[in-house]
Amino acid sequence: MPSKAYLDAVATAAAAPVAAKYTGVLAAADVFTVDNAMAMVESLRIDFGELGPFGTRP
Repeated sequence: MPSKAYLDAVATAAAAPVAAKYTGVLAAADVFTVDNAMAMVESLRIDFGELGPFGTRP
């Protein structure tokens, strides 16, 4: 299972270009983009079955 630090780094890297593009155009884009990217990372992790010790696959 990926560590929390790795998942946070992935979310931050994914959010950086979005925040750069929409800061000043979309209100609070720089505030909530990392949280939204983290939700997407978690969703993809669950969809692809990378659940770590909580998975049901052997």
